[in-house]
Amino acid sequence: MFTLQFPGRFLQMSQYAWDTGSAGIYGQFIKPVVVNESEFRLTDQLYDVAEVVSGPNGNSLSQAYTTVLNNLLPIFRNNGLAAQQDQIRQWLLREVKTSTWVREIIDRQHTRDTDDSVDDSEVDAGGTQTNGDGPAFAISNKLSEDGTVNRMELSNALMQEYLMAKQAWEVERDAMIEEALQLKLGTTESSAALNTLTRRLAHTTAAREAQLAAKYSDVVVRGYTHNVREYVGYLDVRTSAEALQDAKDSLREAAMSSLDGSLNVYPVQMTPIDWFESLSTSFTLEDLTQDPDLIYQQIRAKSQQLDVLNSQLTALRFGSKGDPEQLRDAVTQAQENLDNAQANLALKYSSNVISVAKTCYTKDGSLDEGQLGGLVESGDIVGVVLNDLINDMQSTSAAQKALTGASRAFSQALAGYALAQATDTRQQQEQIRLQVEGITSDINELNARYTSLNTSGHRPLPVDPTADSQLSVKDVPSFPTTDDTADGSRWQQFELYHQVESDYSRSSSASSASASAMHVNLWLLSADTSESSSQGRSSSVARTSTDNVTLAFRATLVTADRAGWFQPQFFKQSNTFYHVDPSVTWSKWPAGVKDVTTLKGLPQRSLDPLNSQSLLPAFPIGYIICKDITIKISSAGSSTAASRETMKRDAAASGGVLCFSYSQSSSSSSDDSSYSFQSCADGCVIRIPGPQILGYIMQLTDNDTTKDMPNKLPDNFFIPDADYDAATQGIGGGPASGLNPTG
Repeated sequence: MFTLQFPGRFLQMSQYAWDTGSAGIYGQFIKPVVVNESEFRLTDQLYDVAEVVSGPNGNSLSQAYTTVLNNLLPIFRNNGLAAQQDQIRQWLLREVKTSTWVREIIDRQHTRDTDDSVDDSEVDAGGTQTNGDGPAFAISNKLSEDGTVNRMELSNALMQEYLMAKQAWEVERDAMIEEALQLKLGTTESSAALNTLTRRLAHTTAAREAQLAAKYSDVVVRGYTHNVREYVGYLDVRTSAEALQDAKDSLREAAMSSLDGSLNVYPVQMTPIDWFESLSTSFTLEDLTQDPDLIYQQIRAKSQQLDVLNSQLTALRFGSKGDPEQLRDAVTQAQENLDNAQANLALKYSSNVISVAKTCYTKDGSLDEGQLGGLVESGDIVGVVLNDLINDMQSTSAAQKALTGASRAFSQALAGYALAQATDTRQQQEQIRLQVEGITSDINELNARYTSLNTSGHRPLPVDPTADSQLSVKDVPSFPTTDDTADGSRWQQFELYHQVESDYSRSSSASSASASAMHVNLWLLSADTSESSSQGRSSSVARTSTDNVTLAFRATLVTADRAGWFQPQFFKQSNTFYHVDPSVTWSKWPAGVKDVTTLKGLPQRSLDPLNSQSLLPAFPIGYIICKDITIKISSAGSSTAASRETMKRDAAASGGVLCFSYSQSSSSSSDDSSYSFQSCADGCVIRIPGPQILGYIMQLTDNDTTKDMPNKLPDNFFIPDADYDAATQGIGGGPASGLNPTG
């Protein structure tokens, strides 16, 4: 079934691109690992069974398949096949007597003696017949001590004799042809050699083929080869249990670790192999650039934003006081100078000498040599070391000054380092710098789009929506022109047209009438009043609107081949398996559903339990990728309105009282009628250049009909030990025909 994704899912071309041009037909072998992982992650996502989905449901196809595969156990069928196979095996393994020539054939095969027609170059040092670089076949001695052999081995020995003779003839013929082709073609010697070859083959081929036919007749008549192969067909039965185990082996052997080690990655082949090349639009820059005034306004807005960010970045750079890294090095160096000065003083003088000598310093920090000489006279310092002591004290004074300077620098460095840490804005500067780079890239793209509309002599004019020269929606092409790099040949063009017509009409009518009269006659007085009015109104409104929507796009199908590690045929054979856990199921159809057609016809509310209770109700096998999407919307409408109102009013009044009389009469009439008609054609065109996944071709899995596993194995599940011993006893030391291991 087809599942539409809304909204569409965009694909990034750089995530799947690789050099397929030089790969050729070996692309699947040299595809980069990172590309295979990206394709696997795309195809490993599952989707709900629905007509429209918004995205993946979060489940993994490979993990769900692994779970359901390991939840299956094959059902043991007690249909008599094991008993039939045992009868066939006993017939094949029955010992029969052999004639002398048969024993010679078997003995020759065992001792690796070769036929006279076999080339010695085709026999290795151990006597094993070989064919060039092909594998060697080991032949065991099937003869028992009493000279008998079972029927199976007799048939194999006769077939081996025929195959060895056939191989010998083919080797002999190839040697003759190779010898004749050693000479240069076209020469007299070459023509003579080829003539000799053809004459020799003409005389030899018929005889050799007759000999081979006779040996094959021995295989058919004496070896019962056709019957043996027929019986082996009953024994060589690949049961569902073996197929299940092979599927588990394939799944395990195909697994590779992802680059981040978070999941197992399996090989996936997307067809066509260069499908990622379709992830490019055919729209040109001019197609996507329609309103130059809008682009110009965007350029101005982004440029102003860029100026603001640059000013912020400048303020942060000049507001920083020193580099924390440099000041940290200064602090470390000052501490080292302090430690070195203290160590030098401790090594050169004792504490007593240093203390006495310090008393000879003046208040300005200089050494008074006279006071130091007086210490010699008083016996506090030995006079022999006076001169050396004076020099050392001068050095000590210089070291002390250096120590003081280093300490001062140390304190200043600590203060500067603290200030630098307080004003460190490098992280903020980096964030602003990234924003500046992004806006600069946007401005460059907008400038390129604006420049593409430039023509010589004048700047591009803004689009005037009221201009008569503006193209109508129907004049805009639905598809852009394809180029060679877009590989448009793989795309199919779709153009969908939808029209909605709406008719609206309304009519109303109203009428009213009133009349009144009064007559009074009281001898001297008299009055007479009469009034009548009538009013009628009718209105009608009719409006017709037509909305046209044209959707045009290019679409292509990309299929996913999951090779041998994913084998969904087990879902069709679920009645041949048990389940270990009844709550684990790949698809549990609603009650009453017997086939896929009925399942697809169910409403979405009936499919929700299927999606929530099943691990693998459906899996994607194909992806519909679309690009160059053009949506054209136009509308046309007409409206009419008519209203008519008629009102007539008559009034009369007459009266007289005594000496006066009053008479009044009035009449009025009004008529209002209006009609309007408006027809307009307006529309817009929307272009979506980015390729995206429009939907998925989903393969629905069959209903899970597995059964509960039994509590114990059937009684005849294992092969009886007596039958197994009877089949294996008496066999020689080597296989009948198996690859001879090397080394």
